[in-house]
Amino acid sequence: MFPVIVAVLLLLGIPFGASAQLAAAGQWVTADGQARVATFECGGALCGRIVWLKEPVDESGRVRRDVSNPYADLRNRPLLGLQVLTRLQPDGPERWSGGTVYVPEAGREYRASISMEGPNILVVRRFVWLPWLGWLPWLSSTERWIRVSA
Repeated sequence: MFPVIVAVLLLLGIPFGASAQLAAAGQWVTADGQARVATFECGGALCGRIVWLKEPVDESGRVRRDVSNPYADLRNRPLLGLQVLTRLQPDGPERWSGGTVYVPEAGREYRASISMEGPNILVVRRFVWLPWLGWLPWLSSTERWIRVSA
């Protein structure tokens, strides 16, 4: 049903930014299957936050927190609800760039771009240094997130 809605909006001439955000809005399972990220429109950009964890508590039964964060005052933040995609701007049909992705396991924020690979796959690319050097395999990594069925 979702792809039908997107197609109708495109045919009605909804501006690119609005239809692009709608195409990527939803819940996505990360490549390792350990989390789900809900993507949403935020001030004309695309953002995303963790809404589900396969293991929401640690071995001692405590809520998982952002323990790898380099800033001590942020290490106590729960991972559930944590914003991990920020300020991704429309950059063509079903593409966004110029934002960041935060990787809690690394405690690091990376420059990022994302694109749709069909209606149910979100390609998330992070860059260690500069995006234009992303063709070098050691300076970028790519994951494919799968849309969660409604």
